[in-house]
Amino acid sequence: MDLSVALLGNPNVGKSALFNTLTGGKQEVGNWCGQTTQICTLSVPMPDGTVSFHDLPGVYGLGGYSPEEIMVNQFFRESPPDVVLLMVSATELEHGLYLVLEALERFQRCMVLINKMESALQAGIVIDSRSLEKQLGVRVLTKGELLDKPLLLSVVQETAVKPYQSGYSVQYPQSVEQAVLQSQLDSNRGEVLNQLALSDETLQMEIISARHQAAETLAAGCIQKLNRKATWSDRIDHWALHPWLGVPIMLLLFGFMFYITFDLTRPLSALVSGWFDDFGVWLHVVLPQWGFPDSLVSLLADGVIKGVGSTLGFLPQMVFFFFLYNLIQGSGYISRVAFLTDRVMTAFGLNGKIFIPLVVGCTCNVNGILAARILTGKYDRTVAILASAYAPCSARLGVMVFLVSAFFDSTKATLVMLALLAISILLMASVAHLVRWFIVAEEQGTFLMEVPPYQLPQWRNLLLLTGQRTLHFLRRIKNVVVISSVVVWYLSNYPAGPFSETYIARIGLALEPLGALMGLNWQLIVALILGFSAKETALGALGILYHASDSSAGLAEVLKSAIDPVSAFTFLLVYMIYTPCLTTIFMMRQETNSWRVAIISIVGNLVFSLILGMAAYHAGTFFVGQ
Repeated sequence: MDLSVALLGNPNVGKSALFNTLTGGKQEVGNWCGQTTQICTLSVPMPDGTVSFHDLPGVYGLGGYSPEEIMVNQFFRESPPDVVLLMVSATELEHGLYLVLEALERFQRCMVLINKMESALQAGIVIDSRSLEKQLGVRVLTKGELLDKPLLLSVVQETAVKPYQSGYSVQYPQSVEQAVLQSQLDSNRGEVLNQLALSDETLQMEIISARHQAAETLAAGCIQKLNRKATWSDRIDHWALHPWLGVPIMLLLFGFMFYITFDLTRPLSALVSGWFDDFGVWLHVVLPQWGFPDSLVSLLADGVIKGVGSTLGFLPQMVFFFFLYNLIQGSGYISRVAFLTDRVMTAFGLNGKIFIPLVVGCTCNVNGILAARILTGKYDRTVAILASAYAPCSARLGVMVFLVSAFFDSTKATLVMLALLAISILLMASVAHLVRWFIVAEEQGTFLMEVPPYQLPQWRNLLLLTGQRTLHFLRRIKNVVVISSVVVWYLSNYPAGPFSETYIARIGLALEPLGALMGLNWQLIVALILGFSAKETALGALGILYHASDSSAGLAEVLKSAIDPVSAFTFLLVYMIYTPCLTTIFMMRQETNSWRVAIISIVGNLVFSLILGMAAYHAGTFFVGQ
């Protein structure tokens, strides 16, 4: 018998972690609200069929008020599951029970899973799951039982065959009950109530109030509160969220992350780059002996190997950075960053929750655009999508980390990276503020967001996520960097003759007057142009262009000798913001259903990068005295 099972619950309740445990999947897990923004489906083979699990976005209700709720409701309409697994957090039981009660009114085959029992116990909360099971009339499992995969699958099959009939019903006011009786809707009670709530604001408030009261009563009946002592999470937050010390601590934390990334990975990057340089020299010696024509030898050694080798030279830095970033994200600190930046966002007429998609955009701008779905207002989502293009994605960060470490020592490199990130944050906030001139802003409500307790890393998930992002980077090298390296090699070698007559030199020299305004030579301008397809290709292009002289030195040494620090900083600043990659642009079009937003993003990024690039170069030249 084939079964379909939906995992439903509030944000950050642990659905994706359970999904991975049950299916062996690799759904990204994060200790902050809004991690899952799409529906992921995987199947588990059983002796008598398969069980398909659907990891749904976290929602607080089924009313259809947010994009996630609309997506979940559409899933239930188009692909109704056989069983609904309602997952609740023991630390926020009342919030979870609100969704449970709403779901029990709509679905017959339900079961409840209580997660985070240890965190609740640390907070002085003991939950009687058997009492809750008796009151609800459905099976209630706790975390220990969640880890027993055979038991959980057995209960799922049992629920599908013999649904439990809930013995609990919410007591609604007479006006609501009368409206239900008078409705002509051909739906079950839960769907009728939701339709009434959407059509009448007074009924909506009465329905929501009745459900909250019922959830509060249920929670009170199965919770025993102990004398609570301050947890280690509370003690950390005393300093991490301190009004005056919170931001300096955040800067020190990220500064330390960049410092050890620069300091520990510099030798490894030099080693990897050296391997590819030696391999290119070896190809120049061996391939002619095997009868390869000179043009093919040059293509392989000076094109593909130098381009890919230059890009893979910063692989150690990217892996280490991914690991540390995932560690901070999984600990729950990212949610604190949103609160710490709320003051900055408020000054620009925004709230801190917009910062979450921007932080996610630091892994990939596409992910940041998708994460904007956690924002309830169209205005906020559009703002987040436009601003996310200024978030330095992992590809840009990887290139920036490599170049910064090439031009500066560890201490200066850390300060430069922090300065660039600070500029990025201020620029994102400024862009969001400017958008208000073109879009009618919605009223900004109070910034409310659940702050999850800190948790120790789950090393399997941490290493798995780091490996996933590393493999994604390597796949992009295979698909994009190799092709771009061949293109750069061709443009830099044809037509035959002096290098200044090649296609790439002609393009670069034609744009050199524009680059001169920012102190950038034509090679750097060409690298920026090629980076439009994918940001990683910029470093590969630099590797080919600056190794055109057949220098035996590594790329870092060649760049350091060819580019002064002021021009290097300007290039890093322009590279960080000058335009989104092609994939990001298409995702903007898909999420907003408008090319206008994508075009505004491209033009805005180019204008800001030109203005800031000119300002940075001339200010740097003035103060440095070049």
